[in-house]
Amino acid sequence: MPLGRPAAYGPGASGRLGVVIAVTAALVFLLDAATKWLVQARLRPGQSVPVLPPWLYITYVRNPGMAFGLLPHATWLFVLVAVLVMAAIVVWGQRLARGAPRVGVALGLLLGGAAGNLLDRLLYGRVVDFLDLRLWSYVFNVADGAIVVGAVVLGVSFLAGPGGGQRAR
Repeated sequence: MPLGRPAAYGPGASGRLGVVIAVTAALVFLLDAATKWLVQARLRPGQSVPVLPPWLYITYVRNPGMAFGLLPHATWLFVLVAVLVMAAIVVWGQRLARGAPRVGVALGLLLGGAAGNLLDRLLYGRVVDFLDLRLWSYVFNVADGAIVVGAVVLGVSFLAGPGGGQRAR
């Protein structure tokens, strides 16, 4: 294998990227489901508990919309978008990652986050939010955070181009 070329480009790299995507997605999905379950089991809707005041609170919110509460009555649209995003990642994820493990992680974050919020929408018709940073007036959840981080990592990776901006050594 030539110097400076990541090991992920070698034989079997595609299979390893599939595992990276799947494991990352599963971890996000399980963490999201567990934290939402805990919040619903221990708090009343609207209840807020300080964690690291004045910055971090756990605030139980039922969000029928998308980010920032937009489009509160378009559950069917969010379900459709989540299913399409998840299908695209499952079908084309390994090809999109092209040997870049961080892209595999980003796709796993997107897949796990989409699956977590999709489950909420199918079960409750809304999403359970609880992470309240008090830096702005919006509350989010683990799935939302994973989607945002995954999208940023994916965008930066694609902007960096082939090899992710890594220099050969």
